[in-house]
Amino acid sequence: MVLRRLRYHVGRFVVYYFRPFLEGEVMRVLLFVMVFVLFGCNDDVPYPIDQAPISAQSGLIPVQGGQSTIIDLSPWVRHGGNVSLVEVLSVKQLGSGSCSEPSLSNDGLIFTSDIQGPVMCEYIYEVEALAAPGQTPSRDKANVLVLTSQGGGHAQLPPIPLALALGDGDEVVHIPGALKENYPEGYSLHEDTTVLGSGIAIADSETATITYSVGHEGLTRVVYLLESPDGGDVKLGTLDIVVSDTLNHVPVAENFIFSDSVETNVEVTIDVADYVSDPDNGEIQLIGVDSITATVTSADPQNTNNT
Repeated sequence: MVLRRLRYHVGRFVVYYFRPFLEGEVMRVLLFVMVFVLFGCNDDVPYPIDQAPISAQSGLIPVQGGQSTIIDLSPWVRHGGNVSLVEVLSVKQLGSGSCSEPSLSNDGLIFTSDIQGPVMCEYIYEVEALAAPGQTPSRDKANVLVLTSQGGGHAQLPPIPLALALGDGDEVVHIPGALKENYPEGYSLHEDTTVLGSGIAIADSETATITYSVGHEGLTRVVYLLESPDGGDVKLGTLDIVVSDTLNHVPVAENFIFSDSVETNVEVTIDVADYVSDPDNGEIQLIGVDSITATVTSADPQNTNNT
């Protein structure tokens, strides 16, 4: 404010005291230069401030269940420094078990919940990146699915990939037919689903089908549950859906099992070239990899031929 007043009085001084000596074109030029000098720089315009980087991702966390089950969100949160868990909300539960309201811990990105029996608990969590000098705090939200299983074996089923285009009609997926030998005998499809992405998914337990209506272009994951006849066990499955523009046919990806044994916390490189193809006979590039049980990235994201 002081600087603005100073500029104002300097301007008045120049105009009133030098006007008798300046006429015509010279006067107009001087006034133009004076306005540019006095007002060309505005000290009141704030400098751009960066937001503290943070990204919350949706994920699946298998747990044993029981009182005060500890759930660590750190593998699903990417940030550039200090971060805090702001809030966790219970969304819904699927299965015969139960999920209590979450309780935040003072220790990093951890919360606890009383999870009993075979159940999938869905939560929405919010995290905040604390600001460093020159930054402003920022927040992000995502879903996390917490799954217990008491029937032994794998609680998660192989994913079912779908390649669709904008404008396609409803896609009906028969779960037993899509899973084939991986479908657990006697299990039934639960009528609730969770859509991580866009579109609408409706499950029908009588026909064991899921009807998916295309939403936006991009990646979507539909989470569903299979429940044992006695309700004592649940298994989680996903429809991994890629929706693209109708002007270009989407690549086709096949399910496969990585033959090499993989140890926990050991990095491995997987080549998917033998399991992907393009109906238009174009080149294929692996541009993204996603998992709800592991941390995965493209081995060479800048290489347009990388698979």
